[in-house]
Amino acid sequence: YRGFGPAAASFDGRQRFSQVESLAGWLDGAPPIPDPLPPARRWNELFAIQLRTTDGWNQESFDAVPLQEIHPCDWSVMQQKCEELLKCYPGTLEITADSIKLTEFGLQFWNSIAAELL
Repeated sequence: YRGFGPAAASFDGRQRFSQVESLAGWLDGAPPIPDPLPPARRWNELFAIQLRTTDGWNQESFDAVPLQEIHPCDWSVMQQKCEELLKCYPGTLEITADSIKLTEFGLQFWNSIAAELL
């Protein structure tokens, strides 16, 4: 994902960085500030961002992520993690054998759910 404007964050799948916070600095072309993440956090952020879409995740796309070296868990572990979240946030997630996504209601609580994942 790409963020544009002051304090906006971007993530290219490997590196995360943020634009400078001040409007003047951003307009002057100040370079983005690296925001290194440990591998497991990087993976969790990627998972949380994709969960923000109406498609969510399916097992095939989960397994195809080109960051295999940082995978902290497999599909069943992520399903279990989301099942636990569903107990705290009922009605927010649809979890099947091969997909995980937020419900229309759940999309309103993405920030809270993402914070739990991150």
